[in-house]
Amino acid sequence: MADRNRSESKLIFGRVLPNIDAAIKNTCKLMDAQDYISGQASDFDRYFRDQLENGMYQVELYYESENNSEIVGDTTTVRQIKIGKSSKQKKFRIKRDANGEIIRDNSNTLKQYGLKIYQAQVTGIDWEAYTLIKDLTFKKMKSLKLNLKSNRQSANIIELRKKWRKENLKKPKNEHD
Repeated sequence: MADRNRSESKLIFGRVLPNIDAAIKNTCKLMDAQDYISGQASDFDRYFRDQLENGMYQVELYYESENNSEIVGDTTTVRQIKIGKSSKQKKFRIKRDANGEIIRDNSNTLKQYGLKIYQAQVTGIDWEAYTLIKDLTFKKMKSLKLNLKSNRQSANIIELRKKWRKENLKKPKNEHD
């Protein structure tokens, strides 16, 4: 597959990463942030993985009415609370055919490229190594900044020399004067 795309990096950047971006966007359409926070994160992961492995879902727009009357009470006392204004919330859901099967786009899947998705599991973080890398990166950035500053100063000195030479070498020197 990489031969057809001329290199592995072109395969990754041209086919796989755009597919991942599209799957994330499509999955985000299906779920509100509040739903994700309130415990449906596993559904998000499942939708995302399924779309990458088997193809993108086709989604349809629908409006959910939020003018639901709420019934409060137990068996003896029942009270119905009515909400004044109605509002319709725009949502998306997965399109299904007559048999209830998910309708998918004819898009790229990771299976076409022989790739599988595995869940990464972080068992620990070596904070000492992380801090060391962070410190080294900071020192490197600081030295690059100093190098850049000294290079600018060198460039300024060179420009000043050129300017001085231009101005002073314009007049021809006569030995007889």
